[in-house]
Amino acid sequence: MLRPWLPHIALVATVLTASAETIEPDSLYRVALDRPLRDMVYHLRISPDRYDDINLSLYWNYADSSNYCRADISIPAVTAVDNTDAAPVDCRLYRTTASGETLPGSYSDVVTYSRGRDAAFSLVLTADSGGARLAFGDRHTVAGTSIPFDLSTPTALGFKSDRRAALITHTLLTRSAEPRQKYTGEVDATADDKLSGLWCYLDRDSDPEKVVGGIDYDIAIVADADGTYKIVYQGADAGNWHKGDIKGRLVPTGFENHYDLEWVDMSGYPHKSDTSADLLLDGSILRLNFPLLDTTIRLRRK
Repeated sequence: MLRPWLPHIALVATVLTASAETIEPDSLYRVALDRPLRDMVYHLRISPDRYDDINLSLYWNYADSSNYCRADISIPAVTAVDNTDAAPVDCRLYRTTASGETLPGSYSDVVTYSRGRDAAFSLVLTADSGGARLAFGDRHTVAGTSIPFDLSTPTALGFKSDRRAALITHTLLTRSAEPRQKYTGEVDATADDKLSGLWCYLDRDSDPEKVVGGIDYDIAIVADADGTYKIVYQGADAGNWHKGDIKGRLVPTGFENHYDLEWVDMSGYPHKSDTSADLLLDGSILRLNFPLLDTTIRLRRK
């Protein structure tokens, strides 16, 4: 029988699998995520009951019993699909906090099953810097729906069923993000330095196939004693980013106004290979270069 806490060892890339287990009714089975993640895929495959629906709850960002997100899904019985070739599936999304429970959304689709003992119902939760999705279906999930998911906060995933059920597959794949660093010092907007100070977004040239979304690019550049510079996020909370988070680092090179760049993306992954920055137009423009992503970002003095 599954344990209420399922094992998960968080490495740079981690896979957790379990199969041929029995889900006991009204037991919450959880997987601890003990560090920030860059991305993850969580897959449950359950054998549907022949005659009765199974009401399954899937939990994520589970901090405790009063702080989590949840999807309630009714898994159709095999006979429901046998009679009509397809059965409707309803999914309701909930957010629970200390203030109470809200219903931010719902989603509906249909499911068909393979005949006989091969019948299966799959749930797949995926999350990365571009967002998160929950999909369900038989052995091949449908497109699914967008859901909120916080990759930066270590919490837990979990599931619970109202009936005894056979768990065919339970798989978790994660890639850990580097721990987010915070800058707690003062930002001097009038520093006598051609690079230090406050900068804001001007424009960008990017490949939409390689770069998805974006954030409020208000940053501060702070000089360190060793001659390098911290890049400190100064915008509004966006995704996993909060004011004071260290967004990267600039290191002077032997060429005037040209710097090696380390840039931490929305998932916490640091881009260091072939990344650079240039001061242009007498220090009024800062250009960030990401050639492997076919992307440049320009910032202006604020």
